Amino acid sequence: RMFRVVRILRILKTAKHLRTIITTIRISIPGLYNISILLFIVMYIYAVICMNLFWQINYTPGDISPFGGASSPWHLGEAFYYSNDNSNEGDFVNRNANFRTLPNSLLTLFRCATGESFNGIMHDMMAGAWGSNRLRCCPTCGAEIDGELNDSCGPAEGFWSLLLMLSYTIIMGFIILNGLFIGVIVDNFTNIGSEN
Repeated sequence: RMFRVVRILRILKTAKHLRTIITTIRISIPGLYNISILLFIVMYIYAVICMNLFWQINYTPGDISPFGGASSPWHLGEAFYYSNDNSNEGDFVNRNANFRTLPNSLLTLFRCATGESFNGIMHDMMAGAWGSNRLRCCPTCGAEIDGELNDSCGPAEGFWSLLLMLSYTIIMGFIILNGLFIGVIVDNFTNIGSEN
């Protein structure tokens, strides 16, 4: 019965257009490999920058060892609108999507490159005075570093999240993914189509 599934491959012999598409994908793989390396390099650079600037956003106790070190003490001040008395995570930057470690940063940025909730993540990365962050951020609810209590929001200069996320979305989403990836495939498809 399993060999009956292989009968579907006979279609490749008769369907000329399907054969062209599969050949295009096969020929495009080396070019896509090079673009994937470029994509990972850009993503790695942005992940390191975001990890250094935004590692303590919506910090939750016991959830982080910043830069491979010991876990930082955590202080929860008064209860805020979005807090549940033991967490001050945001709507988009939370325990699953954050910049606390390099793997999490890479995964969150990959999610942003696909266009999923990059604007919500960008808003959660902004300073405490911006929008709904006033309800969730607290000046003394973040990590304690060198005896000083930090806030649980992004840097006071809110333009960093705007600059990083918008430039990342333009570079990754529009130039690399939509421009280069699609360009390689369409170019190979055109070349194969002209040969036939």
